[in-house]
Amino acid sequence: MLRAAMRASLRPFAILALVPLLACGGPPARTRSTHARVERPDPPLPPLPWDVEAAAMPALDTPLVALVGGTVMTAAGQVIEDGVVVLDDGLIQAVGPRASVSIPQGARVIDATGRFVTPGVIDVHSHMGVYPVPSVGAHDDGNEATSPTTPQVRAADSFWPQDPALGRALAAGVTTIQVLPGSANLIGGAGETIHMHPGRTVTEMMFPGAPDTMKMACGENPKRVYGEQHQAPSTRMGNVAGYRAAFQEAIEYGRTWEHWQREHQAWARDREDDGEDESEPDIDGETGAGDDDPESDDDSDTGPPDPPTRNFGHELVLGAMQGRVLVQMHCYRADEMARMIEVGHEMGFRVRSFHHAVEAYKIRDLLHDEDISISTWADWWGFKLEAFDAIPENLGLLTQAHVRGVLHSDSPMLVQRLNQEVGKAVTSARAHGVAITDDEALRWITANAAWTLGIEDRVGTLEAGRVADVVVWSAHPFSVYAHADLVFVDGLLEHDRSVDPVGRRSDFEVGLDLEPRTSPPSPPHPTVADGPRPTARTASGLDSLVITHVRVLTGELGDRASVDDATVHVSGERITRIEPHGAAPASTDWLTVIDGTGLVLTPGFIALETHLGMAEIDLEPSTRDTSHEADAEAIHAAFTAADGYNPLSTLIPVARMGGVVAALSTPEGGLVSGTSSFVDLAGRDRSAVRDAEAALHVDLNEGGLAAAHGARPAALQRLRELLDDARLFARQRAAFDRAEMRETGVSRLDLERVAEALEGALPVIVRVSRAADILGVLALAEEYELHLVLSGVEEGWMVAESIARANVPVVVQPLGNLPSTFASLHTRFDNASLLAQAGVRVAIYEPGAWDVHNLRQEAGNAVAWGMPADAALSAITRVPAEIAGQGADYGVLAPGRLASMVLWNGDPFETTTLPVHLYVRGRELPLRSRQSELFDRYRDLSQVRRGTRGLPVRATTPE
Repeated sequence: MLRAAMRASLRPFAILALVPLLACGGPPARTRSTHARVERPDPPLPPLPWDVEAAAMPALDTPLVALVGGTVMTAAGQVIEDGVVVLDDGLIQAVGPRASVSIPQGARVIDATGRFVTPGVIDVHSHMGVYPVPSVGAHDDGNEATSPTTPQVRAADSFWPQDPALGRALAAGVTTIQVLPGSANLIGGAGETIHMHPGRTVTEMMFPGAPDTMKMACGENPKRVYGEQHQAPSTRMGNVAGYRAAFQEAIEYGRTWEHWQREHQAWARDREDDGEDESEPDIDGETGAGDDDPESDDDSDTGPPDPPTRNFGHELVLGAMQGRVLVQMHCYRADEMARMIEVGHEMGFRVRSFHHAVEAYKIRDLLHDEDISISTWADWWGFKLEAFDAIPENLGLLTQAHVRGVLHSDSPMLVQRLNQEVGKAVTSARAHGVAITDDEALRWITANAAWTLGIEDRVGTLEAGRVADVVVWSAHPFSVYAHADLVFVDGLLEHDRSVDPVGRRSDFEVGLDLEPRTSPPSPPHPTVADGPRPTARTASGLDSLVITHVRVLTGELGDRASVDDATVHVSGERITRIEPHGAAPASTDWLTVIDGTGLVLTPGFIALETHLGMAEIDLEPSTRDTSHEADAEAIHAAFTAADGYNPLSTLIPVARMGGVVAALSTPEGGLVSGTSSFVDLAGRDRSAVRDAEAALHVDLNEGGLAAAHGARPAALQRLRELLDDARLFARQRAAFDRAEMRETGVSRLDLERVAEALEGALPVIVRVSRAADILGVLALAEEYELHLVLSGVEEGWMVAESIARANVPVVVQPLGNLPSTFASLHTRFDNASLLAQAGVRVAIYEPGAWDVHNLRQEAGNAVAWGMPADAALSAITRVPAEIAGQGADYGVLAPGRLASMVLWNGDPFETTTLPVHLYVRGRELPLRSRQSELFDRYRDLSQVRRGTRGLPVRATTPE
């Protein structure tokens, strides 16, 4: 039976007034030959099985707490400096300035001075618990991809409360999540609203009284999943036909219950009439004994009619039509969202929120009129074709149009920094002149999210009487440096960063970390920079450039890390001088002078371990050139990224807008994936490739192991065999050409490339995670005298001293803190910091191609978890350049180096900071992308070309 806790705003299915049963063809009214009868009202219709009362929020005995002195951001229109928030009995009792709120006697007073207090973060799109980590087949419980419509399944029935990702989310200030089925199906099933009290069972974590939700999906996913199985739907036409069929089946199912209700009512009336015949006198005092009953063959009671067979899937869909189930719909494109609104009108349901919805800005007027919220990302885009028109100003434009915008995660990683994502989205909006207040932006992860889940009367704002879901932040919540110091759920302190900086450990992780954890240092409390977005300059070669009064962060460490109030001289492609307090020359036709007062100049960032230029859309194979087609082959050493590099990729301008000026474009697949190429992001032709053969790449994680038949000993054996073959080949090239050398398992080109690595001409970058495997790779590199670089090293902190002794640099992702595989169970946020403290040269990377612009956010989070700021900058500039063999030109601002650099309007690690100017080899490049062009096209909807709106769709549901 559908649980009572999810029955808000219930209405029975039989909501239409029933006409007299005689007119409906029901049994005729009973009559008497000689006696008048007393009229009685019809018996009530029997309740339907899904008509139950909604559960109330439980009364909780929680401590009396007063948060005093912080900046209180209510998400209800107020920002209160030196504020007070009082929590008791699971509720917020008072909110206001210190001067107007009295602190109750006996309250535990927490000093929030210098900190920020907000409502708890709400993530409306999560798969935590149904796609938990580690990501193994046994945990794959999010998609019941056996039929296009599966409304009968419920996310709650798959939810694993011990998912390690849940504790990380709680530690990031997340107090409520909606767990949804995946998007393989047209109707994927029922979602579950979870209140983030760590519990043993899903029932312990359910949000009491939250309405049912139903996950639907349109677009590429359903048609791809089922089209590949040669069944419907295989097109978007098939998608919509499937929705109509599912809703019509539910309508017919509802009719069977309405018919049963009427039959049951007639049966009950008959029983009343039978009782009246036997015992009730008529108006003249005579009884009705002996009167004949024209409808009765005998005196036996046949009992009530049997109810129809339950169908829980149809009941969920009926709920969507009745308004008691909130429809949450995965949909990217604007045209499909508009079409689904029309289908909803036709079939009698409303969409509560479109999820992902990256093109919502194109139809924001329609969304406003329909009162539909949009649950989306700040800057995810381009990973498939229907996400290609996403722009970072989407949320800003929606908010400006009075559409409820919501930031969601769809990711156990992203959920840990939804507050930072708000910073990115609001900065993109403000930079384009879309005025968004901090309060409005905060609603994207609080009040608007609560409305989307139908719980806006209980959570989402800091107001008296609301549930006490409250977060105390160490800094402005939109800052990359902000930590959730304290997280209250229902007034209970569920996370205290001083006790557990990482997040509550799940049962799965018990015993994995027996060593004491290092607490991160107290982060700075910077203010949010709203600096204006610069007007793009026309790209042109600059003969000479001078930047005055600028703070220079050189990319070096220690005393050479910065120069204040500097004057930087550039001639042609190179920096000629950096002078403290240098004089400013006059601007001329051949000399550009920029006043850098208040600005920060850094080396351009260098992206490692990226497919930039080799992949345009991840899920479109025709746009990917990242791997060898012969998956069965383990060795692809001669496979070279430069041969497939596209300098005109639409992803490259987006990367530049994150300060990235160069990359090590890297292949993937196999045990030996191939050879990466060092490219800069200025060239529009082959000149972009600065070094075609920069490094050889080996994968000793899951992909490489699978290519080597799935076992580490087999992979290392295959790798040793390759190295031995290449060593022999290098000594006996002539014999190889005469076919007089023993047979090898790879081609001549592969042997040539590996021989270069054995000679030290190519670094060998090995992707490896597990601590034991890292030590094994170090030994292998020593045996064969390889120029080794370690990549990934999620458990590197455990063997940091060994890595440092070997003088081997590492490439890490600071935000990769989830035990996503059994080879990375000990991963942690401060991995980069601990490696750097041990003396290891650390480079930082951001995986993928479409999100390389977030490289600085990775570095900022490394700083937040203990890495010195100069080391973090060096980790995305100098060290990557050295790994790629480009240290003489890139990665450091110094005389003689290439002028590949970025001028920022604040701290370059802050997501609220923007680049003002970007130069690659002295050439200024425009800070524009396809995304900014889309923004310009849709900023004013009155100027947008549009077709006819079409005729109204007439409802086809029978009366």
